Amino acid sequence: MKGYTHINTGRIVKLSSLIKSGDITDDSIIQIFDKAGAFVTRGNWYQDNVLDQAERWGRASKAGTGHTVKFQLA
Repeated sequence: MKGYTHINTGRIVKLSSLIKSGDITDDSIIQIFDKAGAFVTRGNWYQDNVLDQAERWGRASKAGTGHTVKFQLA
């Protein structure tokens, strides 16, 4: 399993930092949820709907080896 900088660490990080960290690739799908767990948006890091959230803080997690990363806003 790959060692991640931000994913599955439990630390609160800025989404822009996650994007720049190398933990995700162009193929990765980022699903963003608000504090209560309600769905906000999803897409690749370079899509406008995800980039609009780049200054938000949260926790990144990923289950298994899939391409989807969950970003829970803090």
